Amino acid sequence: MERHTTVMPAESVVSLGSIGGVTVGLGILLIGVASHGGEPLQAVGGVVVLLSIAALAMSLSRLDSSMESIEKE
Repeated sequence: MERHTTVMPAESVVSLGSIGGVTVGLGILLIGVASHGGEPLQAVGGVVVLLSIAALAMSLSRLDSSMESIEKE
């Protein structure tokens, strides 16, 4: 019986991590907004969201540049 394993490309892992980061960050941000005096939670949630979006943007730019180099060949 053969076992097949699938390996996700690094871009997919970064994309999934970024989506998860945005989801978690927005959850933290919303909890901070809902709680009185939750300014530290709002700041943490905002930072998590921004870092996740930045990681996703970097991943997409690398993917775009690699696609352009493939098209040139």
